Amino acid sequence: APEAPTTYSAPPSATDLSALTVAECQHVVILTADTEATLWGVTPSGIGKALPLGRPGQLVAYEPFTGDAITTYNPPNNAFLTDTTIPGPDISAVRVVSPSSSSLTLTRRIAPQWAAPTDVRANTLTTRVPFPITCP
Repeated sequence: APEAPTTYSAPPSATDLSALTVAECQHVVILTADTEATLWGVTPSGIGKALPLGRPGQLVAYEPFTGDAITTYNPPNNAFLTDTTIPGPDISAVRVVSPSSSSLTLTRRIAPQWAAPTDVRANTLTTRVPFPITCP
């Protein structure tokens, strides 16, 4: 926040940050990078956590009704159809928990809690946000 500026050094290999969102109720910034297979969370006090996604991060949005970060991946081509080592399209929900500025947990949801269709190739991402935002 501009009124309380802090900095966080991204991992050295993350030279192509691609998306950033603010989990307002948890007071956490969430970011991804095109060539990294990781989602990062950062608290105002600079506590950082990384969550391996198993594929590059492209888009990320905060979903205030559940407290999740939603991330997507859209492969650049169809090589994943014939090569199982290449990640295919993905939409992931990640639970963001930060009870204090010195504590942060990122947990990827798995089925049956979250089972996104694998044939959806998201090019944009948005979430619905209540106004005014009321945090639990």
